[in-house]
This record gives sequence, structure tokens and C-alpha cells, in this order.
Amino acid sequence: MTKKSTVMLNLTLISLIGISSSCSKHSQKKESQLSSSLASQLSAQGKVSEASDMYSRIGEILLSRPEGVFHAESMFKKSLELNPYDNKANIYSAVIAPVLTTKGFLKRFKNIATENELQAKELEQRINDSGVKEFIDFALVMPAGKKAAISMEDVRSFYRNEYAKELENSITKLNNIKSDKFSIDLNISAYQSKKTSSSICKVDSDGAFICDELKAQELQGTVRRSVDAYDLKALKIILKTQKNAMKLAYSVGLEGFENVNILLSRNENNTDKMIVDAIRSQPNLLKIDGTKEDLRDIFNHSEEVMNDLIDFSKISKEVCNNENRTSNIANNICVSEQAADKINEILMFVVGPKSVVLGLDKDGSEVSVEVDLRALLDSKVTSLQELLPNKFNAEGRATDVRDLTFAGIIPNADLLAKLKTVVK
Repeated sequence: MTKKSTVMLNLTLISLIGISSSCSKHSQKKESQLSSSLASQLSAQGKVSEASDMYSRIGEILLSRPEGVFHAESMFKKSLELNPYDNKANIYSAVIAPVLTTKGFLKRFKNIATENELQAKELEQRINDSGVKEFIDFALVMPAGKKAAISMEDVRSFYRNEYAKELENSITKLNNIKSDKFSIDLNISAYQSKKTSSSICKVDSDGAFICDELKAQELQGTVRRSVDAYDLKALKIILKTQKNAMKLAYSVGLEGFENVNILLSRNENNTDKMIVDAIRSQPNLLKIDGTKEDLRDIFNHSEEVMNDLIDFSKISKEVCNNENRTSNIANNICVSEQAADKINEILMFVVGPKSVVLGLDKDGSEVSVEVDLRALLDSKVTSLQELLPNKFNAEGRATDVRDLTFAGIIPNADLLAKLKTVVK
């Protein structure tokens, strides 16, 4: 993981804010004025369903402005506290909540994401110059109890233990949607007129949001989109894939990463032994984070994702280039039979041993080994340092490894032997 990759991840997260900002038209209400204080009163009176519905609608209306995303999630949270099965609150929150875990991203990650102090100051100035209070607060004010990242380990821990955790919560929210089909109205044109959309919602002296339902329904440029089981499955695939990638990619500890770089920078020609010694000087570096259950969950979700994609290939006529789905949020889900075959190959890595071709030997014959990723579930390995070489020749080159099966991933312990026979 490099500083550049960290910058790209942060920029990607920021861009998602704009993507997730969409407005949904609510069922007709008799009252024109909706307010979070009124929703609170309804809840206190035992009118839980009405209160949840109002919180959800206020959140939807707030999304008619880009900066509204920072307030809308609080409304969706209140809605889901009263009714965990609210369709729209669940789908909006599933998209927004992970992004909001990056609050205070500039202050929190600037030591890692920027090459020098001048760059950090210039970026902070551009954010302040935007004049958007909500975005300035989001970028520069860290949540209570959070500290600025000073190492790659801090960044790794954030993505695995905070961002990935919120992705997991988002998957649960989508699972809580019980309706087979409902509609939302995406509104983009409201962004072009701050005066128009800002008049829809205001904040009173007590900090409560007051929104005008009738004005919200009059917003121009609204496009109605349907959400059905296929749309939800497609969104779940995206979230599960992101979560699995985060948890797997950031499952190995990086504490001491910077110290190893310093040690190795002292010599331009580091031998295998020097590299291994530098890594072993940091006992927590490459330590595996999480439990066996975490790993099992990754494998199980990976199977689900692969099987869902294969299912989409089997129902291609229903979800790919179907005129009846032109109004759906995921209106064109196409997975070809060829793609399904490739997916099935990947699935084999998840469910059990799979033969992998390494190349060709001198006679032109394929050289392959068996690979079993699930062996990690039964492995007693707690750190990748345990798999590092422990014998070296006079030149410092590694002559063997401690475990030729690589914790059971190569069940026949023949990877090194097979690699020696590969010529192309």
C-alpha cells in the first residue's frame, strides 16, 4: 500500500458523496411542512410508523443539495431506529453511511496522503474557499475520539475496522428491505439552483430541520426509478465485493512498515537475509488481523457474490437489455455465459483446491500446482512472518522456506520444485 494509493482511495470516497446525492419523492402527505421536531413528537405519542416515515422523507428532501448528504444520514438513522425496515432510509443509508466514516479525512490522513506540508495547506485552503460549511466541517473536523494517522498501520486499521465495518452494516440494511418493489425519484437539476433548493429546507433556532413537502415535489428534473429484487442484489454484490476486498487486502498488519523502509534504505543491495531480518525486527509487522470467523465470513460472502453473478447470467433475458427495466436504477445487468464461466473458475478457488498452471516446462508441457485458499481457515499461522525463509547461503540468498505448503495453501508442498521446472 503506497501513499498514492491512499490518496486515490480518499478521492474516490469523496467523489461518492456526489454520486449518492439524490432526491426521492415521497408518498403524498396532507401537511406541507415536515419537521424533525414534529417527527420526534409523533414518536413520543407512540406514532412510530408516522415518525419514521417523516424522518425518512426529510432525509430524502435534504439530498436535493450536495451538502445535504451530511445532514440526511442523521435523519435516516432516526428513521431506522424507529423502523429498521424502512425501504428508502435503508437504501439511502446503505450508500451514504460508509462514505461518512471518512469525516475529517484531511486532518486525519494528511500526514500519509500528502507528500509535503505545502500540499496539505493548499488542499485545506481550496476546501475553505468552497464556502460550503458542511463540506468544510466534513473535511477538516475529525469525529470525537479519532486521532490523525501517523503511519500506514493507522490507515490500514481504518479501512479494515471502520470503513469495511460500515459496508457490512450497509449489507444488513439492504437485507432489511422487505418490499419486492418500490420507487425513488432521482433529482439532479436542483443542484443547479442553490436558491431554489435551499428554500425547501431550513433549520429553526433549536436546530430542527423544517422542509416544505409541496416545494420538494415541484423540483424540476426528477426522474423516477424503480427498485426491485434484482437492483438490490446488484447493489449487495457491489457492497459485498468492496467489503471483502477491504477486509482481505487490509488483513495483514503494517505496524513497523516505516521502520523497515528506513532500515532497507541504508543499503542499495539488500540480500534476502537483510530483508527478512529487517521485517523480523518489527514483531507486529505482517501479523494477521481478525479471527478465523472473519476469514470464514470473507469466503462465504465471496461464494455468495460469485453465485449471484452466475444467477444473473442464467436470467440474462430478464435483466439484460430488457425494455421493461429501463426505469430501474440498475436497468441493464448483463453477465454473459463466458463471464459466468470465468466467475465459476474463481469460485473454485474459494470452495476448494484448484489446479493452477504456472507455465510450460522444457518439453512444452504444462506445469501446475494445487492451490487451496480455504486451508487458511484451518491454519495456525498468526503472522506471515512465520512463512519467511529461515536458511540462507553465504551470499544471503534464501535457500528454503519454513513451510513448503505455505500454511496448507499449496497442499502438495511442491510450488518451489515446480517453479524450477518452468521455462516459459
